[in-house]
Amino acid sequence: MWPWEHVAVGYIAYSLLSRTPVARRPGRRESVAVVLGALGPDLIDKPLSWGLGLFADGYSMGHSVFFAVPLALAAVVVGVRLGER
Repeated sequence: MWPWEHVAVGYIAYSLLSRTPVARRPGRRESVAVVLGALGPDLIDKPLSWGLGLFADGYSMGHSVFFAVPLALAAVVVGVRLGER
């Protein structure tokens, strides 16, 4: 998937899920978080692969569950400290 496809699929999925239980549109901050979350793996892996040639293909470390889970936990901790869910 290309980076812009990640953003489109991520935003559509979040938009549909956020409208179902609480019946509200995604806000600006939530939309930015979804875009960064959707682009995150590509922002890590594509430069390492295409630019530096460290990996054979465009997905590796950033697309790994071993990287994503600690990053998601860190995001939760930051959100709790800032008073956001």
